[in-house]
Amino acid sequence: IISGYHAQIAHPADAGIKAYLELFYQGGRCENYVERMRSFSEVRRCSGISGETDMLVYIEAASMQRFSEIRGEIENYPGMQKVKTHVVVKDWAM
Repeated sequence: IISGYHAQIAHPADAGIKAYLELFYQGGRCENYVERMRSFSEVRRCSGISGETDMLVYIEAASMQRFSEIRGEIENYPGMQKVKTHVVVKDWAM
């Protein structure tokens, strides 16, 4: 006899966050910034891309607070002009 069911839902703060950062910097080379990104275990991929964006960085952080800390550090790098954030809302497996 089944006496009941319940759903266990993770608190949104515990769910983690996935996001892409667009980096716009002046001077320096991609390789220099990649080395700095290696200091964050949450950074999963750095891509030098064409167009006005200098680098695309993919991050998986445990919380929004941790993500904000990482973003803040990156914003303060010498030569960093702008950082744009794109939070992943939904992923599709291919």
